[in-house]
Amino acid sequence: MTVCTERNDSPVKLIYAYGKSDDIGYHFRTRGTKEVNLLKFMPRSSPRDGNYLDFVMDNFIVPAEHTYYNCKVMKMPKLNGKHHMYRVEPVIKNLDLVHHMLLYSCPLSVIQINEQQCYTGGPGADCLKLVSVWNTGGVRDCPLLETLIHTYIHA
Repeated sequence: MTVCTERNDSPVKLIYAYGKSDDIGYHFRTRGTKEVNLLKFMPRSSPRDGNYLDFVMDNFIVPAEHTYYNCKVMKMPKLNGKHHMYRVEPVIKNLDLVHHMLLYSCPLSVIQINEQQCYTGGPGADCLKLVSVWNTGGVRDCPLLETLIHTYIHA
């Protein structure tokens, strides 16, 4: 494929799979495809009368470790009527410490709100549906329900 030609303006089908470990194998329901246009990116516009919610990690003390993955399970507030989420955008105060963030949707069985180191079990272990990804230099993105925020902190 020769990039940036008139014949390559159509979307590309991306294939993804993920699981609870790094083992390569069949991923059952945690796999899929998504058509993405990599060459004709168009920033989305926001409604002028839109509301917003901030989910933040207040009073988080960065551990004295070179690399730390923090997971926080949060619940969306109850909303009356139908609502649409049109953007997910990180709120980062210490950009020099945060390398990337992953936002997952949790199943309805996850009802306990907590914050702990990732990959140690607990309520967030079942939150596997990836909703949004942010990396250093990234831009805002898309919607969510019950959420787990997974943050890579590099001190």
